[in-house]
Amino acid sequence: MTGCFYFVVDGYYLNAALLQAHHIAISTGKDVHIFVEGPSHHEGASPNSDLIKLHFNLLGGHLPKGLPVTEKWPMIVYLRVFAPMYLRNYDRAVYLDADVALVGDADGLWTLPMQGSPVAAVHDTGMIGDTVPGVAIAKFEWLKSIGLRKFRYFNSGVLVINIQEWLKHDFSVELEKYYISYGAHARMWDQDFLNFFFQDSWIELSPKWNFQITLFNFGFESFFNPVLVHFTDGVKPWHLSVYDLDSKYPDLYKRMSELSGISLDSLPPSRARKQTKWKWFIRRLLVRLGYVSRKQQLTIKKWREKRFSYVNFFTQSVAEHRFADIADSEFQCNAVKPIFNGRTVVVVT
Repeated sequence: MTGCFYFVVDGYYLNAALLQAHHIAISTGKDVHIFVEGPSHHEGASPNSDLIKLHFNLLGGHLPKGLPVTEKWPMIVYLRVFAPMYLRNYDRAVYLDADVALVGDADGLWTLPMQGSPVAAVHDTGMIGDTVPGVAIAKFEWLKSIGLRKFRYFNSGVLVINIQEWLKHDFSVELEKYYISYGAHARMWDQDFLNFFFQDSWIELSPKWNFQITLFNFGFESFFNPVLVHFTDGVKPWHLSVYDLDSKYPDLYKRMSELSGISLDSLPPSRARKQTKWKWFIRRLLVRLGYVSRKQQLTIKKWREKRFSYVNFFTQSVAEHRFADIADSEFQCNAVKPIFNGRTVVVVT
């Protein structure tokens, strides 16, 4: 089977995609296509591998006019659906957001069971629980309002695409039709559309193929053994001075930077509110001395509740064989102890 990876970025995230592309090309030997839309005045290293292919401003012309956008969800997010038109020479393509890192063996991507489906993806962890971040109404009511008859909802940051089946659809027409009917309620633009359009045909994969940051520090890594890690938060591993979830990821980005010649300083800056170092050190010292504030206690309480929801979801999903790539396995994860480190909750197994 012929396969490739691809990114769709603007100039702002081009270096982040290039950084990953170098790493992926060396690690997998697969072609990596980067579709760049809009002005692209980057100062990073150029591709140093024949496996990395850059394409400039090919996709925007396919997009219907009048689709909703926000600062968080700009127009470029829709364009990932058109890129497979330019990847017809492959049987399968894997789309990646630029903040998704390859951290394991990706060979299984090319043998995942597609069963004739156009796309395989991972359940969005933001949909585990009763509420949806940024949505005022109950989760199930909101899902109905965007056209979903079922309550399975995937994250579009990693898409495993069956090229032949994908190209049977005219997404320019389908996007326009969708937003005429459901645009008033959509909140995660392209992702809402894709979940509506493929709600009867997408294949669900285990979290290892899109291990979203909301699963960090719950002890689930030991079971799922992540291959693709998705840093969906405003703080990314290349923000070395503020990232403290797991030191191995900043170390990975440092190695990728050295390999590609792309400075981590050229990647998008942190969107997180800065916390002064002295305040962090004081809080960490107080925690080590046994003092935990009421706010920190509440944070840990919410952490416990969220972990309970995740454990229930994964236990049921594995038992019902929802994950196409996990067979005859019982969900298990180690007991963990939550500790507030001065900035966030971390766990000790």
